[in-house]
Order: sequence, then structure tokens, then C-alpha cells
Amino acid sequence: MKQFSFLLLFLCSTFSFAQTKNNNYDLFVQYNGAQITKKVSAAEVLNHSLLQKLNKSSQFISNDELNAVVDLKKNATFLGNFTDSITYTQATIPLKDSALLREILLRQKESNDVIADDNKIEILDFGTFSMIKSDPNNKKGTLAWNKDFMVVFEYTTKFPRNAYAHSYDDEDYDDYSEEQEAYAVTDSAYIVVDTAAVGILNAEESYETVYDGPTVYDGPVETAVVGDLEAAEAYNTVEVVEETGEDQYDTEVVEMDEEDDSYETYLNKKALFEKTQTEKQVAYVKSLFNNGFTAPYSDKIDSKADISSWINYGSFLESTSNMYKNIRALSGLTNYFPKEYKFGDFVKGINLNAYFDNDNIRLEEIVEYNDEMASIMQKVTNRKVNKNIYAYFPAEKPLAYMSYHLNTKELLTNIPSFINQFLGGKSEFNKDIALSIDLISTLVDEEAISTLFDGDLSFFLHNVKKVDITTKTYEYDENYESQEIENTTTKSIPFFSMVFTSTHPTFGDKLIQLLVRKEFLQADGDLYYFTKTTEYGDFFILKDKDVIVIGNVPDAFDKFSNGGFVKDIKSKLSKNSLMAAVNFEELAKSYQEQVKNQSNDDAKLIKLSHQFNRLEMQSPKKLKNNKLRFDMRLNAVKDNKNIILQFLDAFEEMK
Repeated sequence: MKQFSFLLLFLCSTFSFAQTKNNNYDLFVQYNGAQITKKVSAAEVLNHSLLQKLNKSSQFISNDELNAVVDLKKNATFLGNFTDSITYTQATIPLKDSALLREILLRQKESNDVIADDNKIEILDFGTFSMIKSDPNNKKGTLAWNKDFMVVFEYTTKFPRNAYAHSYDDEDYDDYSEEQEAYAVTDSAYIVVDTAAVGILNAEESYETVYDGPTVYDGPVETAVVGDLEAAEAYNTVEVVEETGEDQYDTEVVEMDEEDDSYETYLNKKALFEKTQTEKQVAYVKSLFNNGFTAPYSDKIDSKADISSWINYGSFLESTSNMYKNIRALSGLTNYFPKEYKFGDFVKGINLNAYFDNDNIRLEEIVEYNDEMASIMQKVTNRKVNKNIYAYFPAEKPLAYMSYHLNTKELLTNIPSFINQFLGGKSEFNKDIALSIDLISTLVDEEAISTLFDGDLSFFLHNVKKVDITTKTYEYDENYESQEIENTTTKSIPFFSMVFTSTHPTFGDKLIQLLVRKEFLQADGDLYYFTKTTEYGDFFILKDKDVIVIGNVPDAFDKFSNGGFVKDIKSKLSKNSLMAAVNFEELAKSYQEQVKNQSNDDAKLIKLSHQFNRLEMQSPKKLKNNKLRFDMRLNAVKDNKNIILQFLDAFEEMK
């Protein structure tokens, strides 16, 4: 009895997890209703005056009806798979009142009946769930629902553009394969084999296509044997399946011309493909509801975020394969570059999460690496900042700044590992460049090169001011003699400085002296000014041992200052490899002081800056569980209402 109970518990848990959890997604986005509605209610958002005004033009559903139909306190998801044999997207929305949804759809049907018969909405009932009847000749997503959930599902595989061509070269074959179809070369027949549709079209050299997916017809069908040319000639038709009821199908035969490879024939093949795909799409949606629908779930999603998403990075890279093939073909070096490329799993995936609070909105990006790549990235990001750089940080908080610090020595040393991770160690290209990598590693001293730029880089926008800018031009007089002419104009320019480190013992000093000898620079105390005047003021270079400063505002920093800004950023950079911020309020104020005649758009942007005053970014040095995090936060001036409502307020005022 104890063994039976254990087995029963094991089977129940197994089926439970099998029904609710599936990580085989390339994209998974989840609206965490239970989390976000703790901060702001759905009614508050939907009843906002801006959305109410926008909703007046909608004849489909009102905001009140939307709130009554959709249960916004539960999770809604959008997912997709773009790399498996069958690509698809699926939206799942929790329902509060399925009967009201039906009423709204029937109301839409009545309004559409007046417009055109083709737009009719027909609802099919299957006991525990209902479905909008899909038109096989008009490929769209299939919508179905039960008392708890509404689902919109669509197969997204496209019919290959080269499917109507007489013959295929190697690259066409690769392209066709990437459309997730299986092929078998035949001598003289193009054969489409499916449980619901079979067609044979002559082609000079073509392929058998086997469609996977749910069965939409269980009755007997005629099939053609690959390579059986007599059967292929005898079966010179395409059988099309049409839905006539719940589970009843009729067939019609469409004659196809063996010798016609025109665009019209291609369109016929495409229509057949899409019709079959729609039928499979309907059958699959039925299978989701037949035994009770269970909402999709992914453990890659952060349930603490208001909106959380997961992206399969490998799938994203695979989606660039067509672009790679085009570049390969245009380069004329097709014999050198590999016919296809494969990427390693150096990035397992990326999480994008959003948090909406009263005084800020925070966006979080988390990049998950494999073990080897994570070890490399940890060495690159975990750099100890050169303390000498702080002497040239501004004494006062700037309008905007960005400070990024990485270990360039580790970065250069691990370039071979980066390439191996990127190509996955499987591609032809990896073998082709192995010799080049060995040669470069032998000739190049990574440690010496890294001293040219150690990895500390900081940029500061100090102010925006009006200044008189004098520029020199040369013109010819009536005697064709060159004359120097000075022009002075007043304009607003940004004052900025860029600070970085270089510990090479001689290169920096020798380069500056070379520029002085060539009269590109002119010495003025510790500063070296560029001799050519510019419309953005006088640029200078300052070198103090291993610190180099480039900018147009030499008095923006107080050397060896221990002001509040320096102390604050020192503390933050001890834990972060990246720090950045933009003070929108002060930036707008500075702009407002310089511009007399403001446009309406300028006034709106300035007003917006008084509501959302500061943007901040940071990235910690240390990786946790092989994950590198980037945070971005937009701060609001007010904290008396959720930032979503503040955004709606701001947009309404701007309109």
C-alpha cells in the first residue's frame, strides 16, 4: 500500500509539472497581475481620463467591459518558439467573465454583418470551451476560450519564397531547411505528403516536404511513395481539406499544371500551405482545451517583477543566419566562408524585468552566461579603479556622466576564448581562423597593449552655456590673394570632459610631443590646446602621469577635490563596473536659460523634465550564478501616485 501511494504521488507530481512547466520557449513574457495590482489597481489605470478619451473611438470594447472580462489580478503571458520544426506564438489571458466576452464577440459579429459578409464571426462551441471559426483561406491567429482563459494561437512558419522555382542550389536548400521543413530529394517529382493534404507537382529537381503537427483528419488518405515516378504521374492533383462542422471535413481537388512554374502556381502552392497550416492550428488549439487548459509557465520568469520576460539568445543569433548568407553571397568569397554558421551557448538567455513604483520605474537586464564565459566576464568586469582618476572628476555633480571600468588585459588575453565561445567550437570558420589566432597571440603582447588603455573611462557633461566662438576662414580678394577672415558668433555649447587612464611609460608623452612638433597642439602650462579652433570651443589635452583628460572646460574640476560628488561615486564604483546618470531637470533648466524663443515642443519637454527628473544606470562588478546585471532607473519628482498614472498624466498634458 505504501509503495502504491508513493507511485501515485510520483505520477501526480510528474503530470502536474508536465502540464504547467515548459522551458522550450524562445520568448516568454509574463504580466504578473498579482504583483502589479498591489501597487496600482486596474480600475485606476483603465479609468484614467487619457485612456477614457482614447477608448471613446473604440467600437469593440469599453474600458469598463475590458476590466470586467479580463482578470488583471492574475498572470497573462505571451510566448513564442521560432527555431523548432514548427514556429508559433501564443497569448494567454486570464478571464473574469467569459459570458461577457461571448456577448462582446457576438456584438462585433452583428456590426460586421452590416459591413461585409466576409467579416462574419462564427462561434463554435465544444462543451467546455468555445472558438472563433478560422477561415482556411485567410490565415490569422486562432482564438479560443473557456471559463478561465482566452488563448490566441498562431503558427508563424512562412511559405518559402523559392518554392515555385524549378531547381534549387545548395543555399536554397539550406534556406528551405531553415523554414523547419524536412526534405528528401526525388528525381523528377515535387511531393507534398500530409495526413490531410497530398499533392504532387513536377519539378526538375525538388524535394519531399513532410509537415509535422496535430492530425486534423483521421480517415484514410492516399499517399505517394518517394521515388515512385508512376505513382507521382498518376496522382497529379492536390487534395485540400475544408472544415464543414465540428470534426467533419470535405475534400476538393485542385488541378495543378505539371509544366506551369509561374507565379500563379506559386500562389496556389502558398494558399494550400497556409490552408493546411490553419487547419493544424485549429486542431492544436482544440487539443489545448480538450482535457482542460493549463496556463503556460516558465521558471525563467521573475515572479517578483511587475512584467518579466525571457529571451533565448541562441535563437536570436540563429535568426541572423539569412543576413549572414546574403553577406557571404555578396562578398564573392563563398569558397572561404562556411556555408552555415553555428553559435555556442555562451549566453544562455536574457531576462528583461520591469518594476513600477510610486517614485520610479526600474528596468533590469540579466544576462546569463555558461560557466566558461561567466568566468571570463568576471575577470573583465572585476577591475579595481585607478584612484588617480578621481583627481580629475568634477567637484560638483555634473548634468550627466558615465563611468565605465573593465580589465582590458583580461579582455585581450581571452579573445581566443571569446571566439571559441561565439562559434561554439563547431563551425568551419573556427577552424579557418585558428591559425590566425595562434599567430596573433604569438606576435601580440596583450599586457603591453592593455597599458595603452587600462580600462578606466569616464565622461562628464558639466554645463551648457552661451559663448563667443571665433572661427577663421580664408577667402580670395579681387587680386586673387588669400586673406584670413575672423568670424565671431554666439552660440550655446556643451562643456564636457573625458578622463581615462594609460599606464604605458612613454607612449602618451611621445604622442603629445609629436603633435606639438607638427603644430596640432600648443602648450599652455600643463594643458595642450588644439591649434585649430572649433565651433565647440577650445579643446585641450592634459596628461598627469597615467591620467589623460580631453575636454573643452579646464576649470570644471578642482584637482584633488574631496567634494560630495567624488565621495559618492567612489563608493559606488567600488561595487559597480558601470555608473551613469542624467539629470533631466537641471539639463532642461540650463537649456531654458540659454534659449530665448522656445517652441511649444521645447516647453513640453521642459515640463516633462520637472516630472521625471533623473535617469540612473549601474552594473555590479560581481556576477551571481553566472549572471551579469544591468539596472536602469527613472526617478519621478512626486511619490503620491504610481508612476504608471504619472506617465498617463504627463502624456495627457503634452497632448
